[in-house]
Amino acid sequence: MEEPLSSGGVSAILMGVLFLVAIALLPITPQARALAVATLQYIASNRSIYIVNQLLGIAPVFLGIIALLALYMALKHLNKSYAAIGALVATSPKFSLWPI
Repeated sequence: MEEPLSSGGVSAILMGVLFLVAIALLPITPQARALAVATLQYIASNRSIYIVNQLLGIAPVFLGIIALLALYMALKHLNKSYAAIGALVATSPKFSLWPI
């Protein structure tokens, strides 16, 4: 029972750290322009920065899912229905980031 809870706690802490790193890097990295050609040129010229920005934007989402499912495991003994509804509501915005 301790393993899901500890992995959820580690995921939550790591998610917070990655969000803080992403926020700290935002003003010091060059940003892409709105036009399609300019954006592709930006990606080509700043490939490593672009990959790091993408990873810092996507990785915390998955860590948040792990943390919220661990929260369900911690709260299910109180009321399984409320814990399931809470986990579903909390994780549904995370899944909506994926394009259809």
